[in-house]
Amino acid sequence: MVLSKIFTLFWVMVLAGCVAAAPLDPRQFSARITLGYRTVSKEQAKQYNAKGRITFDPAKAQGNQIGVGVYTTPGPAEWKGNPGDWYCHMTARKSTVDSIPKVWVPKQYWWNIQGMYTWADKTFTRKTKNFDFDNVLRLSQIGNYEPTKQLLIPTYLLSGKGMDLKVTCKANWKDLPSNKPVDYSKWPKVLGIPQ
Repeated sequence: MVLSKIFTLFWVMVLAGCVAAAPLDPRQFSARITLGYRTVSKEQAKQYNAKGRITFDPAKAQGNQIGVGVYTTPGPAEWKGNPGDWYCHMTARKSTVDSIPKVWVPKQYWWNIQGMYTWADKTFTRKTKNFDFDNVLRLSQIGNYEPTKQLLIPTYLLSGKGMDLKVTCKANWKDLPSNKPVDYSKWPKVLGIPQ
């Protein structure tokens, strides 16, 4: 009887040791949020899929309407792109996205980076604690494609701030892990006037 209890206790300890030694990725326990969708070339999509995350080269950045970084739309295929382009679904750690300010950039500052920074400094930096416009998600309509909206993830946020960006791309947007549009109005810490 005592021997069977010792034997049982031994196996419980062995199993507990196996569980404790199992490698765990803490990111698997973090809630995720859809940040947006991108339309990119097939080659870019393959790079994203190979790494499972956004790859960004500022030297190749085009169309910097509200800053340099990665642009997304709230819904899949909202940016038509070119024939043969692929569609990407981007997610990030929800707790981090919730903690980062988001700012609607007024139309008069589109394509005017210096003016936009001056406006942000006067409007938010002096009034909001720990506000840094380089570390803010930016929102606006897409110039010449109004009322389609866009979200800019500035360069400073692409690799830092614990966003843990992940991306999945498919040839058909209907095959993405999610195709539910993002509702920016439901996000916390959104500043400025929605467009």
